[in-house]
Parts: sequence; C-alpha cells; structure tokens
Amino acid sequence: MQFENELERETRLFATTYASSDLALEILNVNSNLQNWLIDVLASSDEPSACHEIRHLNEAKFWLWIEHRLAQLGDGFRSTAAIEKVFNELELFRQTCAEGIQAQWRGTLKTLIKRLSHALQLLSEEVSEDSNNRDPLTHLLSRRLLDGILRREHRQVRTHGGDYALLMIDVDHFKQINDTYGHTVGDAVLKEVAQIIRQNLRVTDLAFRYGGEEILVVQPITRGTDPTPIGEKLRLAVSERVHQNADTPDLQVTISIGISQYSRHPHPDYSHLLKQADAALYRAKKAGRNRVVCYTGELI
Repeated sequence: MQFENELERETRLFATTYASSDLALEILNVNSNLQNWLIDVLASSDEPSACHEIRHLNEAKFWLWIEHRLAQLGDGFRSTAAIEKVFNELELFRQTCAEGIQAQWRGTLKTLIKRLSHALQLLSEEVSEDSNNRDPLTHLLSRRLLDGILRREHRQVRTHGGDYALLMIDVDHFKQINDTYGHTVGDAVLKEVAQIIRQNLRVTDLAFRYGGEEILVVQPITRGTDPTPIGEKLRLAVSERVHQNADTPDLQVTISIGISQYSRHPHPDYSHLLKQADAALYRAKKAGRNRVVCYTGELI
C-alpha cells in the first residue's frame, strides 16, 4: 500500500510538472469561461440559437482546454476521473442536441456544467497543494522531491531499459556576485538562470533547486544518447544572456555543468549517479568554469 501511494504521488508530480507551472491559474480562467458560456446560452430566448451554441460546444475555449489538459494529466489527479466522466456526458448531450433541442434542456445543461465546474475546482485545489513542491525563488522543483523522482527514474531504466542523465549545474562565482552587488542581485541572477534553463529543457526533463546556487536536471534519454549537447546548449544560453540593469551593466553570468549518465556507469543505487555528477562539476570548476564535463569514472 505504501509503495502504491508513493507511485501515485510521483505520478501526480510528473503530471503537474508536464502540464504547466501556472495550471491553477489556467483552471480558474477556464472555470470562469465555462460559467460565462452557460450564462450566455441560458439567457438566449431563441431556442434555435441556444441549440446552435450547444451543438458547437466542442469549439468553446473551455472545451478545447479540458480536452487538451486531460490528455496531459492522465490519472495523475483524483479529480480528473470526475472531469472525464461529466465531460463525456456533456459530449453525449451535445450530440443529442445536434438533432434538435431537448425538452428540459436548460436544467440538464445547468446540472452538467455545475458538476464540471465543481470537478475543475477540485482539480485546482489539488494543483495548489502541489505548488508547495516548488522552490519559491526559482520556481524549480524542490529538492525534497528529488529522491522520489530518482527512485522512479532508476526503477524505470533498470526494469524497462532506456537511460537517464543527471546535469549538476552551478552558477559560477556566485558568492562574488553576492558580495559585489548584494543578495538582491544574486537572487535576480539565480531566478534568471533558472528561467533560462527551464526554457531550454524538454517537457520530459525535470529541474530542481538542489541547494544554494546549484540546479539539478534529471533528463530521461534513449540508450546511446550523449547528454553533453543539452549541457552545452544550457551553458551557451546562460553565457549569452547578460544580466543587465542600472547597477550591474557589465555583469556576465556563466554556469558550470557536471554530467553523469546511468548507462555509462550503471549501479543499483541512484545516489552514486549524484556523486558522479557532483564530481564532474568539481572538475568543470577546477578547469576554469563555464564548461561542461562528463563523468568518466576517474573523478571520484
């Protein structure tokens, strides 16, 4: 039972991460759009017009959003099953109305929309709970979730094959940035670096605030894939973005990256992969920073 609960929590985390960092706000807007649509339809005194609106319900903004998001979320949240159930009932109602307006259609429509709105509210509450899983400064995933994610990823590749890599990222000379420009600028730099990293990752990659100025990326890859290019892509993206404001016109921010890869040095304990990535990062910083180094088996 405990194992099943752990899997459920990890599945929910994956669903939240892949969906959107602003998912709760999206749900609020969709629910508002849903209610406005219902008000407009019920206010119509012309039944043919109302029938036309219901017939084209599948073109409404809220409908398209729900259809798209349900596919992304899967069964990661308890409330998605309720949303899917009423969504299917609403689709059947739409198809029936396509053949002509039903008797008592207003009451049926109000009931269905009320149930859908309630299910969306429950989803919003579940998503809000999961928002606590993010670091408040960078909006990256919290380190306390890392063990569960790595267990899942490690179990997946050992059971079903595939591969994954860890990218340990450190902002170069971050203490010097804080000492020279102050912690406000340091926080702004860290937020900017985190944003650049998120923008340059795939939806399957997960980025964590590992500690201080360190960020860890968990990257599922196919066996035989070299993770170095994504590391170089992140390094270049950060180095080419100069943090500029009136107080720091010449501040150039760079990162160093250490990479470890499961298939290169497989081990039953995922913590070894963390040590390897950390060792590779140490080599990158010792070699002059602003570079990417992969673990070769000679660094620990």
